[in-house]
Amino acid sequence: ARNLHSGGADRHVRDGEDCFKLVAGAHRVEAMASTGADYIDAFVMEGDPDDAALWEIDENFARSELSDAQRADHHVRREEILKRKGLVSKGRGGDQSEKSSLRSYATQASETLGVTKRTVEKDLARGKKIEPEGLAEVAGTPLDKGVVLDELARTPQAEQHDKLAEIAARYKSKLPLAADPLNDLEATEKQLAALMSAWNRAGPEARDKFLSAVDAPVFDRGQ
Repeated sequence: ARNLHSGGADRHVRDGEDCFKLVAGAHRVEAMASTGADYIDAFVMEGDPDDAALWEIDENFARSELSDAQRADHHVRREEILKRKGLVSKGRGGDQSEKSSLRSYATQASETLGVTKRTVEKDLARGKKIEPEGLAEVAGTPLDKGVVLDELARTPQAEQHDKLAEIAARYKSKLPLAADPLNDLEATEKQLAALMSAWNRAGPEARDKFLSAVDAPVFDRGQ
């Protein structure tokens, strides 16, 4: 059991004389503390600062609450940690002997986090092209969306501060921001959801007519 009331804002907890950094479960700890509980069961794991940072990042990904800017930042930090640990290939300029035995970061993250490789590559590219200060400034604001990040990523880093100010001014003047383009998978999923929603709202007679229309030859439909 770990003491819930000795950590404070620095997110540390105590067990007797020992002090541990809390790397996962902050929401659960806060929920228990709000009930007046003094202790909660916890797992103590040994590791270095990189291990602690990786556990915390992966916990954030598991909650699926990260914004576009936060995902970009997390993937950059996560890749740096895994490269330092020798768990993913270093890519261009790395040791050529490692490339046949180590996965790319995008492959590792896709398999570990349960997202597509293309999604990882997109988030990672945004995080690498945009200055950390720019990501931090955007994160959690109305500008925290893919279309804004992509516009920043296309801008040289030395000009990104001014570009962000320009985008913010456009937003304040209520000029529309283009929506993120859908990839093939996202478009298919959106169309499927629309079809399922229409089917669920339809009555028995409408469903029968729809099935008959689908089964009819193309040149007979609509007659």
